[in-house]
Amino acid sequence: MVILWVSLNRRFGAGQYDVSVPIVMNDFIKWLESDGNILFSNVDICLIDKSVGYGLFTKENVRLNEVLIKIPEKYIITADFVSNIKEYADILNRFVFDSSELLALFFAFERVYFDYFCKQLGSLNDGTAYFVQWTLEMPNGFKHFLNCRKELMNEKRNESDFWWKSYIGILPRNFSTPLFIYYLKENGNAKIKEIASQLPIETKEKLLGQLDELIIFEEKFLKLLLNSFEGDTFQIAKTLSQDSIVFWREVCCWAWHIVNTRSIFTENLSLHSVDKQKSCDKNQKICSKKKKQNR
Repeated sequence: MVILWVSLNRRFGAGQYDVSVPIVMNDFIKWLESDGNILFSNVDICLIDKSVGYGLFTKENVRLNEVLIKIPEKYIITADFVSNIKEYADILNRFVFDSSELLALFFAFERVYFDYFCKQLGSLNDGTAYFVQWTLEMPNGFKHFLNCRKELMNEKRNESDFWWKSYIGILPRNFSTPLFIYYLKENGNAKIKEIASQLPIETKEKLLGQLDELIIFEEKFLKLLLNSFEGDTFQIAKTLSQDSIVFWREVCCWAWHIVNTRSIFTENLSLHSVDKQKSCDKNQKICSKKKKQNR
């Protein structure tokens, strides 16, 4: 799977969309034009709405097969790319995630890392920097991740190496899907199944399949947080406070949505580092030969 920097909306003009540019988008555009060297003179980046996020909109009619934007391969986030980041390679030596799950894990951990363990800039562009205070207990699995990252930062890294930070900053934090609305609520799964029962068969099966995928990913995610290789994830209630459980489940659901709302397919990019593990995971469904590519 691959995450592209922006999603392309095939509409002409952006008159009905929000063309204002918040600070996070300013940072992203600056990166595109400088470090990223990604040029897109014939398109605008506009906010569609808060539950969808930003999209590319052409400024004028375009010809068939006309190139609107070019993205260097080194700036495409694939599961193979993630599996070669040392922090995640360490995780994959101990736990098994398929391609889409690994990408969701990446977005979950990177969001928390950037939100709580990196400097934040004030909204007035006055150079004021601050840290958001972490008030929850620290799960062993995430503590291990932070320690691994800290060691690597001390060796040869700095924050500028995390070129995906500005992209994560512009991602929507909420979604309007039944899964996002109901999954974390009491009896949420029953409500989702009730909604599914009222849908056409194909749509119903797709929604229930997505629910199963999210449940499987959450179970793996919580086991990683607890640093538990086996056993009942329901034991999490004995390890973490209710506030922590709610926080991490929300992050998990959000990250799953990021991957599954920004997916395209490709057969051209290899995911060998992750594919090697699939045969070890008895719970993993048979994957299509096509690899998901995210944008």
